[in-house]
Amino acid sequence: MERQLYLNIVNNIKDKIIKGILKPGDKLPTEIEMCSIYNASKSTIRHVLVLLANEGYVYSIPRVGSYIKSPSSNNYLIRFDEMNMGENKIEKIEVKSARIIKMEEIPFVFENISSGGRAFEISRIFYTFGMPIAYDLKYMIFKKRLVIPTDELEFANFADIIRQNISLFTLKSELHVSGIDADDNLMNILGLKDSIPLLKAEQLYSDKYDKPFALSITYYKYSFAEIIAESI
Repeated sequence: MERQLYLNIVNNIKDKIIKGILKPGDKLPTEIEMCSIYNASKSTIRHVLVLLANEGYVYSIPRVGSYIKSPSSNNYLIRFDEMNMGENKIEKIEVKSARIIKMEEIPFVFENISSGGRAFEISRIFYTFGMPIAYDLKYMIFKKRLVIPTDELEFANFADIIRQNISLFTLKSELHVSGIDADDNLMNILGLKDSIPLLKAEQLYSDKYDKPFALSITYYKYSFAEIIAESI
């Protein structure tokens, strides 16, 4: 509950900054005032301010307060959500499979992970205008007490799935984007008659010890893909 609360507070403040409700130089309410506004503890609010500062949204002056930071023209933050397609809204998600597989079956080498281990695989197809536009694969290292919200797979993004097992704020993520030609398997899944360029987005999540935890691979029809980098 506490994790979800400070995540909601962080997103609320970010949203106000992005929409211009909070402008560069504006002073945030005091910690005590924010505790009252968000019905949160002082430790939660302090965690929120640290996270916002680490991401470049605010800066603090000791014994004075926290202020909205001016964006840097050469510092960019990419927020990637595999289900956010810009103007093209995903209307339906078909879950093809959700199963436990051997590590050797993953199309990626997880360093420092035993080859004899197992992973949980989720494969999905995204639809827009009644046609398949993306093929989505998720892999999570299989461990005891691994929580897979199977009843949410038809609408949850990867962050929603992961946060039930580990705090997102302790994770490191790498995003790799490339263009590829659709092979026979992808052509069949996406209903393509001819091979066309696809956008391949890979996200690797590691814990604070740099140990891989999860992998997301999504293949998009190029005309439906959009990745945006915002200055911070």
